[in-house]
Amino acid sequence: MYDWMSNRIGDANGRHQELIPDGKLCSANNPMYSGFDAPVTAWPTTQLQTGDVNFEFKATAKHQGGFQVFITKDGWDSSKPLAWGDLVKVADVDSPPETADGYSIAAKIPEGKTGQHVLYTIWQRTDSPEAFYSCSDVVFGQQGTAQTSALEAQRPAATTSATTHHHGTHAPEQTASFWDRVMGWFA
Repeated sequence: MYDWMSNRIGDANGRHQELIPDGKLCSANNPMYSGFDAPVTAWPTTQLQTGDVNFEFKATAKHQGGFQVFITKDGWDSSKPLAWGDLVKVADVDSPPETADGYSIAAKIPEGKTGQHVLYTIWQRTDSPEAFYSCSDVVFGQQGTAQTSALEAQRPAATTSATTHHHGTHAPEQTASFWDRVMGWFA
């Protein structure tokens, strides 16, 4: 799935809880991204440690603004879509340091976390009312299940990928990538 404008609300202007109802946090209440709201048991996880952590947030276009990062509370119900009451703030950074590919966000993850959790990130621009949203599935005390590098290695090279034709045009179209098919499961 690709949307050049990404998972965002153009006129959020800090009104995140007003605009995004419980159960729609990961999609930012955008039907195009409703698959992101599937309960976390459906997603690969990345191993994370408690204490002081530094998140590298990749940005294809840098904007002035700040980041709020939240993590799910202990005891939250991972079989249900994410709700505002499930979250505790672990970082609130105005004008974070830039990296070559985006931003660096310092956070403090509460000690004692175990099992699967979700990081919820809000990137609110200060030069515009626009805000961006993301969910990251993490796990504490065990190995994560994300195998992004292994999956990407299986992606066929662009020169050898199959193509299909739509009956309305003669232009070839790339077949769905692995991630396109995965996201289709949650649509």
